[in-house]
Amino acid sequence: NLLHVGVIRSVAYVWIRLLLMRNVNPCTQDKDGYTPAHYAVERDDVEMLKALTVRFHSTVQVLEDTEITNIHHRCLQALAVREKFGGMTPFMLACKKQAEKCMRYIRELGLAFVNEQDVYGDTALHYIVTRNNVALTNYLVDECGADSNGGDGQRPSPLDIALYTGNIEIQKKLKKHNGQSRCRIEKRTHSSSDVTSKFEHLTLNSTTNNITPLVTTPTISSSFVECDSDQVENPRNITDDQSWTAHVFDLQSKAIQSIVATDFTKAFSCYRDLLELYKQKYCNMSHVDIARANNNIGSIYHRIGEYALALSSYEEALRIVSNLNNQSEMANCESNIGLIFAIQNNDTAALEHFQKALELMNPAQNINKRAKLTRFIEILKTKHKDECTDAQVFNI
Repeated sequence: NLLHVGVIRSVAYVWIRLLLMRNVNPCTQDKDGYTPAHYAVERDDVEMLKALTVRFHSTVQVLEDTEITNIHHRCLQALAVREKFGGMTPFMLACKKQAEKCMRYIRELGLAFVNEQDVYGDTALHYIVTRNNVALTNYLVDECGADSNGGDGQRPSPLDIALYTGNIEIQKKLKKHNGQSRCRIEKRTHSSSDVTSKFEHLTLNSTTNNITPLVTTPTISSSFVECDSDQVENPRNITDDQSWTAHVFDLQSKAIQSIVATDFTKAFSCYRDLLELYKQKYCNMSHVDIARANNNIGSIYHRIGEYALALSSYEEALRIVSNLNNQSEMANCESNIGLIFAIQNNDTAALEHFQKALELMNPAQNINKRAKLTRFIEILKTKHKDECTDAQVFNI
């Protein structure tokens, strides 16, 4: 929405405040799941973050006290919204970017939630330790109360990361706070005969609409909509059905939690229910939310090895986004279809879909995705790859 534009273009803070007064929603997410707060945090612009979150003074005569309270509540809710690909809140993103000023400001608001996990089971402390930042490690542990053993118990602990990077000072700090090692991190290498297994373990990270339970009004479509509300594309959805959005939010949250817990049966059930809700809402018309639901269903099939069913779901998602002429989403679908063909050793079809995905992707906005696709293409062309360290692909 307009707040995204204002933050990205670094407009004067007064315009940000005026947009908030006009009820532009600070919780709205763009196609990557970023709120305006995510963009402010990404470059450690704490003054912009304050413009997005500071409560209006009671002397502002154009607003009633209840309006001021409601606006402020939405502004704070935005700090709990998770971006789409990794499930990071603004505080997590601040830690990843080592945006110290924004980290400290969010903590002052009491909204750091320092021990929350992203979709992979990692915490803010994992991000900081990975970056060998001793000062911010001390800050998280001593001042924010970060758990030295936080995160998913099946994932490496912060101490495991420090042992891998060899940072003695951080190791001592974590051990002093009872940090424990859960596993040993090693660089994985693969021989040329292991090409198929590489593709087989490249499964979708199904994190569409990552929103924490603190957010009461989820953004149903993450498409970038230049308006002052979260209206979707279908005219039938102009009326805000609170019970419907609450049900969608509940299913989204349960699906994400189930994936983190590797309970794919439950996640599949949630995504099937979401698909039916979207079909009813949009009267079975082509809509990006229906495509995303099909993609997520395909990702579950993909994870459990039901590749024929995964391919069918991915192709249905591609059909829908092709009708919408949404090239960004088409590229993601083509990528996922290519992976299935690669697993099935249909190299010709896999290369065809990977090449289509590259052609559809905007080079300036998809540097990382294009790099991954290029690596996949190289694997298929040469049947050889020295190492494979990244096991995630593309979300719609």
